[in-house]
Amino acid sequence: MKTSTLVRKATAALHRVEKLDPVTTDREVFRLEIEKARAIAYLVKTVSEIIEKHELEKRIEALEAVLKAESE
Repeated sequence: MKTSTLVRKATAALHRVEKLDPVTTDREVFRLEIEKARAIAYLVKTVSEIIEKHELEKRIEALEAVLKAESE
């Protein structure tokens, strides 16, 4: 699953929750929508952390290559 797909799903889940009225909506439906939104948000957070770590790893490798080339 692509990051853009996760972000789109997270946005859609948030909009569904925002449209729900906790007073008039069935409690179970409200609870399930909140749980879905939380799960999707967790996935988005996890994927973004993985991407950030990967980008940092690539930057460190590039710096190491430069340092190695300078020392030779």
